[in-house]
Amino acid sequence: MATVTYDAQSFMLDSRRIWIVGGQIDYARVPADEWADRLHAARAAGLNTVAASVPWFLHEPRPGQYDFEGQADIRRFVQLAGRAGLWVILRAGPYVGDGWDLGGLPQWLLQKPDIALRSPNAPLLEATSKYITALTEQLRDLQMTSVGRGRADPRDPERIRLELRRPGRGRRVPRRADALLP
Repeated sequence: MATVTYDAQSFMLDSRRIWIVGGQIDYARVPADEWADRLHAARAAGLNTVAASVPWFLHEPRPGQYDFEGQADIRRFVQLAGRAGLWVILRAGPYVGDGWDLGGLPQWLLQKPDIALRSPNAPLLEATSKYITALTEQLRDLQMTSVGRGRADPRDPERIRLELRRPGRGRRVPRRADALLP
C-alpha cells in the first residue's frame, strides 16, 4: 500500500516529494469522447495533475437513481487521466462551486421541504452521505492507499488517494472529498 504524507513544502508519495502542477478539466463540461485528447494536451503542456469538480446533479438526477455511464463515467475519466500520466484531484462536494447551477447540487433537493441547502441538517446530510457512498463505490478500488495496491509504481493509473490534506496544515480540506490519482 502506498503511503501519502505531507509537510510544509510538499506532498510525499512513499517518502518521495511530489509537487502538484495542475489545471482544471471538468469532465461534465467536456464531451466524453474528447476526454483523452484534453488530458493528453494537459500532460503535454507540462501539467502533472488535473482537478475536476464532481457535480452531484450529474450522478444522481433523481433521488436514489445513480448514473455513472457515458458523460457521467467518472471512473473512465480518472483512468484516462492516469494513462496520460496525470494525478487527479476530485472535488466531490456536495457543493462544488458557484460556476454550476445550485453549486452542483441536484434540483430535486429543492422539492424536499425538510432539506435546507448548504446547512448541516439531518435530511441533507443523509442524502449527501448516500451520494458520496455511491461515488466512492465507483472509485474505491482505484484508491492509491487501498489494500492490495502495493508500492510498485506511483504513476499506476489504477490508484487514487481520497481525502487530501492541505500541506503544512494538519486538517482536511473542508467540505470536500478531494482525491489524488497518480
